[in-house]
Amino acid sequence: MAGLAVTKVVHRCDDAKETNRLDLSGCQLTQVPDAIYLLLKSTPLEVLDISSNLVRRIPSKISSKFPHLTELNLGSNRLTTLPEELQSFSGS
Repeated sequence: MAGLAVTKVVHRCDDAKETNRLDLSGCQLTQVPDAIYLLLKSTPLEVLDISSNLVRRIPSKISSKFPHLTELNLGSNRLTTLPEELQSFSGS
């Protein structure tokens, strides 16, 4: 990630600590940054928006790292498959 993108992700993670909603839409990400797991490890994240990026693969650990997740937006990316852990994601 370029410097500006890193700064944007960190700021949005800071916001998510207050709202339990992480909006990474339109950040030109090519992958889900591992830093979000560390930055939000104590946050009961409920909404994760990774839409409108260039992501090709979603890590399977998203569901275990964010067990409170009820909404996951992956629209407008370059995904080819979803991890098995997310194929039956019900958001509950």
